[in-house]
Amino acid sequence: MLIQLMRKKSIQNGIWLYAMQIFNSVVPLLTLPYVARIFPPEEYGYFSLALNYISYIVVVVEYGFNMTGARKVAISQSLEEESQLFTIILLVRSALCLVCSIGILIYCIIDGFTILSRCMIVLMLMFIGTVLDQTWYFQGKQDMKFIAIANMVSRTLSAVLIFLCVNDTGDLIVYCLLYSAVNFLNGLIATGVVCGKFGLRIQRLPLSQFREDVVEGWYLFTSTFSSKVLSSLGITFLGWFSTSYDCGIFSALYRIPTMFLLVWNPISQVLYPISCAKMVDSFQEGSKFVRKMQRACLALFAIVCLFFCLFAKLFVGLLLGDSYATYYYVIYPLFAWLLVAIYNNFLGVQTLLAAGYSKEYSSCIRWSAVVSIIGNLVGIYFWGIMGAAFAPLISEIAMTAFLQKKKKKHSKGNDSIRL
Repeated sequence: MLIQLMRKKSIQNGIWLYAMQIFNSVVPLLTLPYVARIFPPEEYGYFSLALNYISYIVVVVEYGFNMTGARKVAISQSLEEESQLFTIILLVRSALCLVCSIGILIYCIIDGFTILSRCMIVLMLMFIGTVLDQTWYFQGKQDMKFIAIANMVSRTLSAVLIFLCVNDTGDLIVYCLLYSAVNFLNGLIATGVVCGKFGLRIQRLPLSQFREDVVEGWYLFTSTFSSKVLSSLGITFLGWFSTSYDCGIFSALYRIPTMFLLVWNPISQVLYPISCAKMVDSFQEGSKFVRKMQRACLALFAIVCLFFCLFAKLFVGLLLGDSYATYYYVIYPLFAWLLVAIYNNFLGVQTLLAAGYSKEYSSCIRWSAVVSIIGNLVGIYFWGIMGAAFAPLISEIAMTAFLQKKKKKHSKGNDSIRL
């Protein structure tokens, strides 16, 4: 029975995803304490703010294709269909990358190439990695071993070079280069695999076919971009309205619960194709499966988060040092945000999005982004770092209300799926 279970594609896919996420979780846990002690909070604040700006643009370049592409690959019937999708995604992302890169360079010229601008220019290497990223293809095929191996190799190499090359505060630009190189190497290896092993090729396609995929991806792009705004707006507003010291403190503490999200992400990725298949058969039965998974996952993550919160000051001191341990209480609302975000993933991604209701899901995300903007503006103005910590929690709670309303609407006497 164990052998038969291990032969299941979803189980194998999950194992590779977790192997990848172990590297994504453990390697930052190794490098973050080192980097937090090399760079003072002010310097780390500049890096975090630059990374935050670049991360917004990365979402633009990605354009939601990781979801729409994976869904299309999962139901594709031929290599030709997959090559057409590969062509569309690669060329659309390349065009977005070019436009965004020009915009960033213009901003840096106006800014006078300050330390923040120099960090952003180096981190732009992540754009190219996003263009070449093929996670959508491997996820749709439920065959994540190639992208997992690529991630392990590139992240390990990056970590080793960080320890060797980043030795004092003057190495901030070097750190930016090594940090962004992970995305670039991942994309390079993944593109080589999909072209060499799976035989995908660039094809000549009419503009109408590009237009169809761009329009289809718009709702997911807006929801993904809004989600990014929801999760990191505090860093941006602290950079605008507070000091780089506060920004550095909050950014380092914020990375602790986001490391737990790295553990959650492979679960979400494994469940999503399964949820899609079950929703196609029946919305009601698919919802039952999602609720079952929801209870199990939330219970597990709640126990882990509670344990960390009980010894928060000790853990923060060990991970980041004394400068950050003083602010250990900031992680309490951040861990609450983590749990609500996982809960919302089941309502939004595993239910509405899996059932084909991308427009409704996108609407919920956009309204939550509005709540996040207001919450961060008010919270940071009156309470500084603590306001930034509570704002994502408030927006996720609002997101829960929006998603519940949409789900209830489609659950009442509706067992058909809009594809």
